[in-house]
Amino acid sequence: MVSSRNIGDLRTQQNANGGGAVGAFGAYTGNDLLGTSQTRVIAGLSWDLLDDVHAKVSLRKNDRTWGTTGSAGQGAAGSQALGHRDTAGTATNGVLGNTFVNEAWVKVDKLFGHLDTTLGRQFWGEPGDLVAFWGPKNVYGLFVTAIDAAAVSASNDWMNFQGIAGKTAGSAVGVVAGADVDVRGIDVAWKMLPVKVNTFVWNQVTHAGAALGTAPGAATAGGLNDNLWLYGAKVKGEAMGGWFSGTVALNAGTNRNNATAATGLPAASANYIGKAILLDAGYKMDVADIGGFTPWATWGWGSGRHNTGSRHNENFTTIASDFRPGVMYGRFNSVSSYNLGNAIGGGITTYDGVGGVAAPGLTNRIIWGGGLKFNCARHQKSTLGVSYWDFNYQRATQVGATPATAVGNRHIGSELDVQLDWAHSENVMLSGGWATFAPGGFIKESVRAASGGAGVGVNPATMLFADVSVKF
Repeated sequence: MVSSRNIGDLRTQQNANGGGAVGAFGAYTGNDLLGTSQTRVIAGLSWDLLDDVHAKVSLRKNDRTWGTTGSAGQGAAGSQALGHRDTAGTATNGVLGNTFVNEAWVKVDKLFGHLDTTLGRQFWGEPGDLVAFWGPKNVYGLFVTAIDAAAVSASNDWMNFQGIAGKTAGSAVGVVAGADVDVRGIDVAWKMLPVKVNTFVWNQVTHAGAALGTAPGAATAGGLNDNLWLYGAKVKGEAMGGWFSGTVALNAGTNRNNATAATGLPAASANYIGKAILLDAGYKMDVADIGGFTPWATWGWGSGRHNTGSRHNENFTTIASDFRPGVMYGRFNSVSSYNLGNAIGGGITTYDGVGGVAAPGLTNRIIWGGGLKFNCARHQKSTLGVSYWDFNYQRATQVGATPATAVGNRHIGSELDVQLDWAHSENVMLSGGWATFAPGGFIKESVRAASGGAGVGVNPATMLFADVSVKF
């Protein structure tokens, strides 16, 4: 449940400064307010087919968008819904039209004597992971992703091995030049070390949509595949009530998506050379008869492009990042219509070409935050948390042929969050709180430039929220 204002345009009131019409600087003319309640139910059935073969099917029902027959944008064709669809490809028949297949897989134990093998549509990874996660998203719209893949795992005295190979996009049967996306990944957790260490390698291939031999061009796709590599390591450690974790990731491969120059990507092939680092640390201390105090801090850095026309793509690029810091920045960065700052309008161009200023991951971002959690000794089911986040672009590079309007300012904004959690039981959690996002110099300068220098003001976005989670 969300009640908010200014999420889209970061302005409390529209105006006609600079000769523009009312509403010219945002799509939500004078009324950028949200008051919504959304639900998501995921129910699954798992069973043993044989002693060494298992199966699972899970279905999801998302709440409908009030006033429509759709389901918060998730009723589009190709979403694997059960039930009737009209010719436009939208869900129209209530519950069945908004029920989706999340998982459908079989698992074979110890294939070839060692590999536990899962075949089919499945979730993969951990929520919040910087590199790759497919599963339920705790974002506005309550979206869910999955991957059609074969996943294997094996373990011995010195390592845990996980591997996956599958598709995140595919073409219809008989389509010759489909832009299919193939994903492969390996993650190895090393044992017998004083800290937990994982090393990983990912490869994502986006198949070319043009004829073989077609050269890359600004207007049309070429005949060469886009080949992204991502490799790195994760480290975790705990000692004496404290903990730390770190992720280092590096890109390699050839960027041949050949989009038009307006997207900020090169018209010709480029090399992926992005990099990122994400650090997290904290400490828990207990005070007798008062409670537990947990201070924590997070810092992340992801490279951005210094020149959108060069043969080097320095934007840090992930496979399926789920790093979403901040209550407001993290919640409003998935649905384009309600992305934080999406409706600023007036020709504003972000430095990474996305709609709005929030995006999952660390592409062209410097993000840091810290906070304190308090668990009361007399009410041990409750946890009160206060946090502060700051968001910046790593580079202020104009996108394509359109000059950036923020004259080099890279500060996106900062956020203050207050959240109260109540753990009713192991499987029932209630959360609520308040958050505010203060626009930074990038937004202020962009709005000023879009208004012809008339000095159109910006205002903080604010939000109240209440969430309930029940596992059964």
